[in-house]
Amino acid sequence: MRVEGAVDKRWRASTLRNGMVRWLPLAGVLIIALLVRVGSMTQAAHLGDLEHFAHWMRVIDQEGLLRFYEPEFRFSRIDRTYPALTTLTFGVLVQLSGIPPDPQFVAQRSDYISLMKLFPVAFELALIVVVYAWLTSRPVWRWLIPLLLALAPGLAATSAWWGQLEALPMLFLVLSLIALNRDRPLWAWIMFALALLTKQQAAALTPLLVLVTLRRYGFRTLLLDGGAAVLIFSLVTLPFVFGSGLDNALYPYLSATTDAFPSMTNNAFNLWFALASINKGSTVFFGDPTLYDGVAAIGGLTFKGVGYVLYGGYVLLISAFIWRQGRQRREFLWAAALFLGFFMLPTQAHERYLYPGVVLTLIAIAQDRRVWWAALCLINTYTYNVYAAVLHPLLDNPLFAVNSFAVPVALVNTLLFLYVTYTVIVPPRGDQTSVSPAAAVAQ
Repeated sequence: MRVEGAVDKRWRASTLRNGMVRWLPLAGVLIIALLVRVGSMTQAAHLGDLEHFAHWMRVIDQEGLLRFYEPEFRFSRIDRTYPALTTLTFGVLVQLSGIPPDPQFVAQRSDYISLMKLFPVAFELALIVVVYAWLTSRPVWRWLIPLLLALAPGLAATSAWWGQLEALPMLFLVLSLIALNRDRPLWAWIMFALALLTKQQAAALTPLLVLVTLRRYGFRTLLLDGGAAVLIFSLVTLPFVFGSGLDNALYPYLSATTDAFPSMTNNAFNLWFALASINKGSTVFFGDPTLYDGVAAIGGLTFKGVGYVLYGGYVLLISAFIWRQGRQRREFLWAAALFLGFFMLPTQAHERYLYPGVVLTLIAIAQDRRVWWAALCLINTYTYNVYAAVLHPLLDNPLFAVNSFAVPVALVNTLLFLYVTYTVIVPPRGDQTSVSPAAAVAQ
């Protein structure tokens, strides 16, 4: 008995040591992530957006959460609300704040500024934890990729400095892809529904999820799991339908193409930015009348129409290779290509549309090492784009030189987009990765 007890004690001690060795680096990465972010959380990087969010909080406080989407509470035609789950986070902020901030004086209240960044920063930290947990069996990648996510200046600036909400759908999208990678299609669809309930741009993942589910698990699984996602989406949205009306509750999706900012690019350093700047002979910026995308371009199509054609064709191209490679473990690489295409090809893209492409390309390193240098470059180009968009009036000095570097950055982004597309089309040699036997039986 004493021998068995001693063996059991040594086994427990060994298990504890192994657990600490495995998870201790995560604590260090999270501390670094917090240090990178906490200092900028009290700063009002983009006062207009913070005032916008403060207005939403006051509407929720005064009119009630479920009436939030009624048109009479919109302060202008550019007041573009987010879906139901993100609106719920603003409802939570109202409860935490006690008395919501006056939009006119929000810049004077650092506590409110920090509070409105609570969810973006928390979700970004949760994203780091999720990626680390997924890579726990990969000795190098399990800490290196989360560390890059923690240190990437553009990601931290988006959430902690600017206070934008890209991290919310990103967490659910990553969880969806991990579930798909681990042959849990039901959870993949549930996470996808939650991503759609936080931000409209999550819809870019749809072709990947549909094709991989169908290819690996069959039509019945696609029907049942897709139906579960529709059910969850409906249950979360339904209270807002009762409170604000069906069309109003679905306004975040129905208004996605209503031309609030009808420009070829809205501060996104992408293909359209490069083409427009080269055509004009000087750097173009937000609000430039030469950027209007409703002008006829080719064969009667407007520039906006050309963007739709380019993006639609690109989605079809990537979808063909997703179907062909459907048994391979390349989910993050496929998703990176789709979201980079969403940033590069349609008109009216904002600079923050590159956020998912950066995150997904970083994680895709674990599935295809060829994209490591593209991921590192995207970290830098996205950081430049974010700071240029927010601080452009202050960046006329030679150190930043937006007028000199913006177009080259847009061209670099274009080349990186083409390279990631190449890695999708041409898998690495000897790539024999396939779905698990359980998935093959399910099919």
